[in-house]
Amino acid sequence: MHDVNHLIDVLKAKLGLPQLAFDSDGRAEIILPDAGSIYLTRIEPQILELSFRLPGLDNPDLKMARAMLQANCLGMGVGAGRLALDLQRGRAFYCLRWNVAPMSAADVEQDFDRFGQLVAFWATEGTDLVLAEAEPDTAGPEDWSDEATAAGDDDDDGPLIAPSSFPIRV
Repeated sequence: MHDVNHLIDVLKAKLGLPQLAFDSDGRAEIILPDAGSIYLTRIEPQILELSFRLPGLDNPDLKMARAMLQANCLGMGVGAGRLALDLQRGRAFYCLRWNVAPMSAADVEQDFDRFGQLVAFWATEGTDLVLAEAEPDTAGPEDWSDEATAAGDDDDDGPLIAPSSFPIRV
């Protein structure tokens, strides 16, 4: 694959969307009937980020944010992707980056089908798994520090220093 523009051409043909193109900011949107949208973002000439909204995880409280971080760290359904938050709007997303340089047209088609399976998973089971880890409330990120203080997590003891037995030294 030459670059992300070549990838867009492959997706145009696969999906029958001749109008699919990046806007001036390097973004494109594929609207899925009754399932939201898949967003494509050109990060670099050969790096593409695919993402989709997870409205069931919007505006997370501290417990929900921890559950999302745990899903990222432990690979709970995120695979090579990650859960992310747009803090200005409180929106949750699933994101996955592709290096398109080594991909063939067949790879793009196959990987896009797999991405579609991730969309379906996170639209149902994936969101439910994270919701089971934490019950969301209406508190937003601005309330997180209050929750930590209320729980007695004052952390004004200075920096953490690794013990001398710690294997990595700078």
